[in-house]
Amino acid sequence: MNNTIKIIASFVVGAAIGAYITDKVVETKYEAIAQEEIDSVKEVFSKKEKIMVNNVTNISEASANIAHLKEKGPLEKYAEILGKKGYTDYSRTTVLPRDTRDDPDAVIDPHIISPEELGDQDGYDVFSLTLFDDGVVADDDDRRVDDWPEKLGADALEHFGEYGEEDAVHIRNDMFKCDYEVLRDLRKYSDVIKTRPHDLNN
Repeated sequence: MNNTIKIIASFVVGAAIGAYITDKVVETKYEAIAQEEIDSVKEVFSKKEKIMVNNVTNISEASANIAHLKEKGPLEKYAEILGKKGYTDYSRTTVLPRDTRDDPDAVIDPHIISPEELGDQDGYDVFSLTLFDDGVVADDDDRRVDDWPEKLGADALEHFGEYGEEDAVHIRNDMFKCDYEVLRDLRKYSDVIKTRPHDLNN
């Protein structure tokens, strides 16, 4: 009888110890999982907080810039100033030459090109000009281009018909990164300008 009681007592004690150990192991495991989840959530919120702080900073900077622009005045006023200074009229604006030191083989002087080459260079602007019968060169708004020798080259207008087009010549100015198409007009500039409602050069 005593042996039976000892066996039962040993079994109960062993079961209790096993249950306690299992409970502690499971508790430790789930605590670790819970802590990982908490850390993960904290990291996500920390990143979101940094993003929000950066956005607030950017918004503050943008607001300051907008306030600064408002202090300077309306954009229309700047457009008017730019127009008066001639920045919207390429025929009157001096174009700064590009730096050719990195390209020793660059052709700096304006030179004649074929019609197919017109506008085929990336970054080059294309302009259309007119040579009138009285020797005046004008842009497509009939404004005189008095500095055409600098833009086109002094002898450019002697090359009409060189590529089979009798009334056109095409010039590339690598220094100004521009291509020009010059078309011949048999009218006189003085006659054309009379048809304008006002003198465009004023």
